[in-house]
Amino acid sequence: MITIPYTTQDEIDERFDLAVQLQKEYLLSERGEMYPFKPENLQEAIAEMQIDMLALLPAYAHVANKFKTDSAKINFAEMFLKVVNDYWDKAADRKAIKDVQKNFDPLNMR
Repeated sequence: MITIPYTTQDEIDERFDLAVQLQKEYLLSERGEMYPFKPENLQEAIAEMQIDMLALLPAYAHVANKFKTDSAKINFAEMFLKVVNDYWDKAADRKAIKDVQKNFDPLNMR
């Protein structure tokens, strides 16, 4: 007699979440299509910035140049990187969920 293991909804949800997390990590990796620092992805993130954020970029760059301190330049770079990473993190999250939903089989996790 073959026994089919019972899988609870919580286990299925955990497997789904893990599959989404792994897919998202791949999408954001250097080999993934959503790696934030590919030139075309960087351009897309900048193009999709809110207008008020775009207006702040030159101001931040000006302050960083004016004070010519490493901390001002680092603050500018961190702010810019956060905006780009946030954009691609959200995009990768949406795509990973769609990808996993399309192919998800909770009983066949490899």
